[in-house]
Amino acid sequence: MAYPASASPLELPMSNQPRPEILSLASAPVSSDAPHLVLQRELARRQTNVAHAPRAVALPATPAPRTDAGVYAIRNRATGRVYVSGDLDVQVVLDYDRAALNSRQHRNAALQADWDWYGEKDFTFEVVAKIEAQADRNHGKLLQLVEFWRDQLHSYGANGYNSRAKVPV
Repeated sequence: MAYPASASPLELPMSNQPRPEILSLASAPVSSDAPHLVLQRELARRQTNVAHAPRAVALPATPAPRTDAGVYAIRNRATGRVYVSGDLDVQVVLDYDRAALNSRQHRNAALQADWDWYGEKDFTFEVVAKIEAQADRNHGKLLQLVEFWRDQLHSYGANGYNSRAKVPV
């Protein structure tokens, strides 16, 4: 469709004219607060029709969940073999070992082979010892405790999955 050369911009159809709302976008100030605090302020501003709502009061920091260092055992109930290890956060490493076994990626090949053969139903996971919570835990104490429980539970040779080679826990 051709328009006469004498047509003014107001006479042109709306699709050819710039949209005022697009051109007049004001850039809002960017906040460095957490997104939930920004949304909380915006909601308060809209509910009270106040231009600037007061900032939300920061909640006191919650203490970090307590982690326990300790020694754990994974037992094969069908054969009686046991795998003993330890970590500074024993519950996390137990969950990690279970996930590694389920995904066929455990670092102990013999344990992984039995897990694949017998299935999860024939294995138990248990914490056999914990070290008292200290800010300055001694890693050497944990290594000694792991060696003690490996000897106590006979986790070497035919009775277990551990080897006598000294490797990091």
